[in-house]
Amino acid sequence: MSLSLSDIDWRVALPDVPAELPVATVATPSYEERLHAVRILHERFALGDTVEVDLPEGVAHASDRGEVQFFAASGGIRARDADVSRAFPDGRRRWDDVEEVGDGAGRRFVLGEHTSATLFQDAGELLRAARLLPDGLGDVDVVLDEWTQLDESGAEIDHGPGRAVVRAPYSLDGVPFIGAGAKTRLAYEPVGDRPVLARIFHVHRPVIDVDLVRTVGTERALTGLLRDPALAEHCGAGGRVAVTRIEVGLLALPAVLVQRVVAPAVAVTGVLTNAGEDAAEVPFARYYQAVSAKALRRVGLAAAHLPH
Repeated sequence: MSLSLSDIDWRVALPDVPAELPVATVATPSYEERLHAVRILHERFALGDTVEVDLPEGVAHASDRGEVQFFAASGGIRARDADVSRAFPDGRRRWDDVEEVGDGAGRRFVLGEHTSATLFQDAGELLRAARLLPDGLGDVDVVLDEWTQLDESGAEIDHGPGRAVVRAPYSLDGVPFIGAGAKTRLAYEPVGDRPVLARIFHVHRPVIDVDLVRTVGTERALTGLLRDPALAEHCGAGGRVAVTRIEVGLLALPAVLVQRVVAPAVAVTGVLTNAGEDAAEVPFARYYQAVSAKALRRVGLAAAHLPH
């Protein structure tokens, strides 16, 4: 069973997939190449004497104060200050420099300019020192996690700000990298009267070559969505599928997966609504390729380079 366009509640406009988009051949930084970053983060989190642990995903240096982990498949780095992370029993945080503002999507909490500037400066200095500022850095921002307290009926009775996260995206020739494999995140916690770095995660495979490829266009790129068996089964049972966001970009795979070629794709997010009395919305996310194996072969790349 396949869906038709009319079976879907489109809450956003359909994207215009360009006729041509870049495809990137990427490298995987080795442990030796990331050793400098490992040492800088080891010092930043004051990990002291650590034990080196071989993991299925790579190598970690750990102590009771935290750890630094290297992901062999991607060259990604993750580090954590265990003491700061354990200081908060739940998602609630108290920030002195915060306000609740309204926008078109509802209300949200934002940090004030002074605290935001402090976080940007600290994050930039650390990433430069660790040599984790690659080419293609996009617009860096800072967001606050949020928590919500519900009553027995599921109605909201309270909400507030959580930890602060500095987010750094990446792009290539103006085309954003999408997916879990091209991002930098630094999470800060309010400790006393100042923000303290609690966690950092960085993954972005260096681009070593770029080709232009023909895409399949908007209609064919969305064929994967219309033929998605899970979504079709949901609609067949009387449920509804709503698409709330569509983004065209270069799909970077998670840090635990090997990737040699980053190709154009369409990211689709939305919500599923059940039939009957249980009408709660359940979020979903999908990625669909926007380039064919034939187009890759034209630039000397094999179909096996496409992630499955």
